[in-house]
Amino acid sequence: MIARFNGEPSINMGVVKQATGNPLELSKAVREEVARINATLPPGMKITVAYDASVFIDRSIDSVFRTVAEAVLLVVL
Repeated sequence: MIARFNGEPSINMGVVKQATGNPLELSKAVREEVARINATLPPGMKITVAYDASVFIDRSIDSVFRTVAEAVLLVVL
């Protein structure tokens, strides 16, 4: 199989959480590990997170909190 990222040859790897895992914590841990590994790689080589489903989860949670705050504000008014 040929793998490409932004038109460049690449090696792809997926990380799948366990059923009891927290996707936001997993995403944070993976990003920290990627940063640590990138510091040790030779020049011209890097690890990049191409897709992170937890971004949508995090934005959804933020949206819920914002909506609840707006509802409370409207009820108070």
